[in-house]
Amino acid sequence: SASQNLSILSQTGSVQVNTSLDVSGNLLIVSGQDIVLPNAVTTGGTTTLTAGGDIRAASTLSAGGALSITAQNLVSLKSNVTARNTMSIISQGGDVIVPVTIAAQSGSSLSELLLSAGGNLVLAGGRLPVVTTRMTLNAGQELQTGIGEPSWMVSGASGELSVTAGGNVVQLQNMVMQAGKRVTIRSTGYIDDQGNAVGGNVAFIGTPSGLNGNFPQELVLSAKNYLHLNQNVKASQKLTLDGGQVTTSNLQLLSQITGDLLGNPGGTNAVNTLTGSIMNYPTGDLVLSGDAVLTPALGDPAMGTGDRIKVIGTVTITGNATLNPVPYYGYSPKVGEQYVILQNDGTDAIQGTFAGLQEGYAISNFMGSQFSGLITYQGNADGGSVGNDIIVTVVPFVPNLATSVDSSGNLVIEDISNNGRDNDMIFSADGTFLYISDDNESFTSSSVGSFVSGRNSMKVPLSSFGGGIIIKGKGGNDIITIQGTQLGNKSLSLDVESVTLTGTLTTTGSVTIQSGMMQLTGDNQLGNGVDLVVPTGATLDLSGNNVTIDGLSGAGTVRNDSGESVTLTAGAGNQTSTFNGVITNGSGTVSLVKVGSGTLTLTSNNPYTGSTTVQGGRLIVMGQIYGGTSVIAGGTLETSGTITGNVNNGGTVKLISSPGTMNVNGNFTSTGSLGIGITRPITTATASINYDQVNVTGAVSLNGTLGLSFSGSGSIADRQVFTVVNNDGADPVSGTFSGLVNGSTFTANGQSWVIFYDGGTGNDVTLTTVPSLKPSVVYVNDDWGNMINGSVNFSSQFSDEVMGYNAFTDMATALSKVAPGGTVYITGGAYGGSYTISDSGLQFRVIQDSEYSQTTVSLSGVITLAAATTFTLYDDATYDLADLTFASGGSIEGGAALSVQTSTNGIGVVAFDGFIGGTTAIASLTIGSSGAKLASVSVNKIVSSGSISLYASGAISESGSDTEADLIGTTLTLVSGTGI
Repeated sequence: SASQNLSILSQTGSVQVNTSLDVSGNLLIVSGQDIVLPNAVTTGGTTTLTAGGDIRAASTLSAGGALSITAQNLVSLKSNVTARNTMSIISQGGDVIVPVTIAAQSGSSLSELLLSAGGNLVLAGGRLPVVTTRMTLNAGQELQTGIGEPSWMVSGASGELSVTAGGNVVQLQNMVMQAGKRVTIRSTGYIDDQGNAVGGNVAFIGTPSGLNGNFPQELVLSAKNYLHLNQNVKASQKLTLDGGQVTTSNLQLLSQITGDLLGNPGGTNAVNTLTGSIMNYPTGDLVLSGDAVLTPALGDPAMGTGDRIKVIGTVTITGNATLNPVPYYGYSPKVGEQYVILQNDGTDAIQGTFAGLQEGYAISNFMGSQFSGLITYQGNADGGSVGNDIIVTVVPFVPNLATSVDSSGNLVIEDISNNGRDNDMIFSADGTFLYISDDNESFTSSSVGSFVSGRNSMKVPLSSFGGGIIIKGKGGNDIITIQGTQLGNKSLSLDVESVTLTGTLTTTGSVTIQSGMMQLTGDNQLGNGVDLVVPTGATLDLSGNNVTIDGLSGAGTVRNDSGESVTLTAGAGNQTSTFNGVITNGSGTVSLVKVGSGTLTLTSNNPYTGSTTVQGGRLIVMGQIYGGTSVIAGGTLETSGTITGNVNNGGTVKLISSPGTMNVNGNFTSTGSLGIGITRPITTATASINYDQVNVTGAVSLNGTLGLSFSGSGSIADRQVFTVVNNDGADPVSGTFSGLVNGSTFTANGQSWVIFYDGGTGNDVTLTTVPSLKPSVVYVNDDWGNMINGSVNFSSQFSDEVMGYNAFTDMATALSKVAPGGTVYITGGAYGGSYTISDSGLQFRVIQDSEYSQTTVSLSGVITLAAATTFTLYDDATYDLADLTFASGGSIEGGAALSVQTSTNGIGVVAFDGFIGGTTAIASLTIGSSGAKLASVSVNKIVSSGSISLYASGAISESGSDTEADLIGTTLTLVSGTGI
């Protein structure tokens, strides 16, 4: 014994007191290992026991002041414990075993009690005192209690009771758990009323009704897995039920029921359920929200059996809160019976409805029966002045859904009830079967297909019908959820208010949103082969998700009601389609990408502001699009509309409905091909009437090709100006078309054109038709020298024109300068070089050089005939004909015909000393004719794939360079006046 204080300290060893301790003052025992107290301990002041190991007390502990027990491992108290003011019993890592009575010292009270175990907290058979401020019970593992423990109570108006179990079992049986302000019961396992010591269960009985109104302002019940309550649970202000699955038989509240009724955030996805009679009197409000499920057990209304909710206050039903009645002890409902689900003694109308059950809607297979239950939120069960009770009336079975095959072979899924709706229909297919289910509606017994489980779900073989699939709603708020669906080649038509895609929908057929809206929930949920149809009044909401489809048609709306930017890719299956509707941003921007070899036509103004990219095939824009537009090599943009944004063309840009106008409200850059259409005949060139024009408000940069196409017939007048690029900006045109520098000429449509990049107002691209740049008659004379070949110089305003000369010293140059179908005069002399004759309309006239008395034209080198060619020894009033010699060592090749004629019968000598067709046979050779013979003809070697005909008034002989003539052809005609 000690008259004042006593301290027993062993820093590294254990402390064992084999006798009783009686201390008038304070007691302090500190041990580095265990503290063992087999006998009674009594103190007049505070008692503190601290051990690095266990603390074991076999007899009573009585503290005149506060009691503090802290051990690293086990705390085992086997007899009653009393203290004054506060008491804490703590094990940092082990169990706390207190199967005894804990109480305040006689004549005093405890304000706070803390029992905390790192392992198990064992209270089986023990009794806890009523404290005034706070009671805290913590178990790192199991919290074990006994049966029949009277109470855990905190009496103060602001008192709090907190119970936490991190392990397997919380077994609370027939107890009063009370605190003036807040009671919190939490477990990482289960909260359950069955009392079975099953791994992870938490047994909790709630607050018995005998508490006579003494219940906490706030009650928090939290379990990781499930929360099952079998007796009354009360809270005066706020009740929080937080569990993976919540069930209760008698839920009494004076205010609002709240809490996590959305499923278990830490474990399974079980649905929370509120069952049984839920009472809240005398006054209060009832709120069912989130995914809460109300499951009353309904019995014989005449006997008053079964559950109901009684509310004096307001009733609000929001979110996906649902009603799921079950039979009371197997009771079978009868037609005409009425069940009062909720009796509202307040005066306010019920706000909201259960999911899928609007006023007057039917619950199919009511409580598993063959009947339906019609619901009203305006019932009057108590005969009061206000109809605000929820009542279900049993009626004969009302089927809501039917399946059939129409005359076209289509499977039709239809809402046939005036009271039902396609609410929460789930639709899926695996390539073999189609699966349809709806928890709120049922199918008729004559439906195509077979029932899967009850009449709320069916499966239909895809091979059982030859057409597509049509889903018809009843109007109102029909909702379809499409999960992962493989339809093969089946088309799908959706005539409902709302379609939500939660999986990928693939089909090589079409998907038609007949009305309402289809909403995506992920990227690429429509397969690349889907041909999407969005008719007038229908909407595809991309909802922040990228999607790739094949065709896009209809006159509805494609939008993006999300803050994120998305990309719509069309044409993945090379489909050609026309969309008459509108592609718009919504709350997020939309970009369009055209792929594949098909054509997508947009006929309306489409105000989406994301980019437009043509990667393949054709994109035809007939209205207006916004945002930057890029055409990739292999892609074609055709438009007669307006593009607000910069255009970068690396593929092909041309106009649709030519002639027309393309407007670019931005910069225009072309490294690909720009196509311009021109319609003949044209007397005066006018943009959009005779030819295509591109109007540009920004900068113009060119580095690609210009492609001209002509339609119609007739001629185009000379000196007509075609402003193909009308540059409204102030900057000059940058760059040129490939091979066409500023002021250069080219030939198109059989006539000459000149191009300017500083035409029009000074920075436009213009094309102008000009008179022929080549003379129709040219002369060749080998005696001329210092000749300047003809050239053309046009200014953009045609103030200066210099035409080409017609005098040349060699055959190759003359052929390049003469106009098509013109005449070439070859004067006496020698002409070498190799060249090709490709214009069959050219006339070659062989004449003497009278100035130099040269009477023979000698041709040498290699002459290639790409077109039928005729040389005429020409004689008229102005010119005298000259003889023609093909010199030795030269040759005439090619597959065309060759003819040499004289304009005067009997005059002119032709000598072929070189080879004719020696390498490539000519088509035929004709020298002279029966009516206009040459004076003489000599040949060396002629090879013809056709005929050889020689006519001379004199001799036909071998050339002087050889002793014989070789003539090879299909037929040979030799006509000589003097001999061969």
